[in-house]
Amino acid sequence: MPRPPAQRSAFDFIAMGALCAIVLALAACSKPAIRPDAPVPASIPSKPSPLPPAHSAKPKTAPGVAPTKGPIVLGERAFDEGKRRIKAALAKDAADALSPEEVGYYIDVLQGRLKEVASNQVGIVVGRQGNDLILDLSARLDFDAGSAVITPAIREMLAPIAKVLVEYRMMLVAVKASPDDLADGEPDIRLVEQRALAIARHLAGAGVAPSRIVVAGSSATRLSDSHTLPETRTHLEIHLEPIIRVADAAHS
Repeated sequence: MPRPPAQRSAFDFIAMGALCAIVLALAACSKPAIRPDAPVPASIPSKPSPLPPAHSAKPKTAPGVAPTKGPIVLGERAFDEGKRRIKAALAKDAADALSPEEVGYYIDVLQGRLKEVASNQVGIVVGRQGNDLILDLSARLDFDAGSAVITPAIREMLAPIAKVLVEYRMMLVAVKASPDDLADGEPDIRLVEQRALAIARHLAGAGVAPSRIVVAGSSATRLSDSHTLPETRTHLEIHLEPIIRVADAAHS
């Protein structure tokens, strides 16, 4: 039997309410759960900085490897020919050699600089033969008896000379020593040669290029600090000779 209208209205109302409740419940379930904000760090690092480039360490000198070459020792018989060959080799570098037109002025200025040094140190004599300059250091040598070790007094004497020779690099530096004529008894040539080599090595250590320093002595010359030789007074000179460009020297 069909329901009366009043009953149908109440029933419909209840059904609609239940349907709405179901829809609301389903909508609530579909919403994402609200979570508290995640804490933000005080500073967000950017991309990590690249590591500094690795610097390759310089290899250490292995035991037994010869150190940098020092001054060149030339035997007495081959001294002049050896100097000529060395000057010719150095003259191939035009940046470190003089043209014939430059030589005279260059030597004049260098001579003036060396005389200025000599004026502050009694006993140093500056001479000239053509375009070659000669420094006589004999009166200022202060080696201990029988020794070739550079003393503080010799080091002080050589310091301003080395400074000038470093600046005026277009010159061959020839260190020559001989027994003093006033020496008593038989002179010890080994001691004379060792003193010349000690002076040359000191100049090289002060910045003068070893490739342009030659020493007059035997090929067996050695510098030894451990053995004292009989004292021999030594006459020592430094000869300075201009290095002239190869092409220019051939036409001069």
